[in-house]
Amino acid sequence: MDEINTEDYEILSIIKDSFNNGIVNIKTTDINLNYELANIGKSEFQNHIKRIVKNKYPNVNDKAIKNLSKKFFEFQINNNPVLKIDDGFNGEIFRMSDEDKKQNIFYLHGAFHIYELGNYIKKILKTDETSFNDKLEDILEDETEELIVVFQSENKSDIIEGNEYLKKSFDRLGEIEGDIVIFGSSLEDNDKHIFNKINTNDKIHNVYISSSKLGFKKSFERASLLFPNKSIYGFDYETVTYSKCKDKK
Repeated sequence: MDEINTEDYEILSIIKDSFNNGIVNIKTTDINLNYELANIGKSEFQNHIKRIVKNKYPNVNDKAIKNLSKKFFEFQINNNPVLKIDDGFNGEIFRMSDEDKKQNIFYLHGAFHIYELGNYIKKILKTDETSFNDKLEDILEDETEELIVVFQSENKSDIIEGNEYLKKSFDRLGEIEGDIVIFGSSLEDNDKHIFNKINTNDKIHNVYISSSKLGFKKSFERASLLFPNKSIYGFDYETVTYSKCKDKK
């Protein structure tokens, strides 16, 4: 069997059940595994699914299983607003056109996976051939390539204005709508250009800031000064988790 055909529905059911339950079960005469998926990534999840499918359909090839897993994730992304994310890159190249309004992720101070090559803004992709660290090292050693990252703590606005990608990202901050969450910021003056952009955006009404319980009063007072036109709400950062939540009984 070279391709998945009549087993498609059952294999997708295996993927869906594992995804929704957050648990993988593999039980045979030789294997009895039961483990949670809360802290694993997409690639590792696909590997677990492959083991389950191979247990039932040993002749199905790996590529067919991977393609079905990919279709499942695409379906989840297209039907779950929480997962609708677009960082503006088409393949490796950033689309600089303002016609594309789907982008909703912007790196205001750049990032280690974004670099400039001539007139192109590109990002490092996760591939089997080259590790992230290897590609990053190649960029640092190549005089024709440059990382787009604002390292210095002062004069960040000048760096942003001088880079097309950073400027576009910063300008979009003044256009977004709804609430905004500020996580992990000390609300210091060296990021005041960002706070001013948020404060002057009339389409942002509520600002949520992370803080420790003991430091909330200070953080709230600071945020109230930075965002006098917004409603300020605080939350305990220690309550934030990336694990799959379990229903309380």
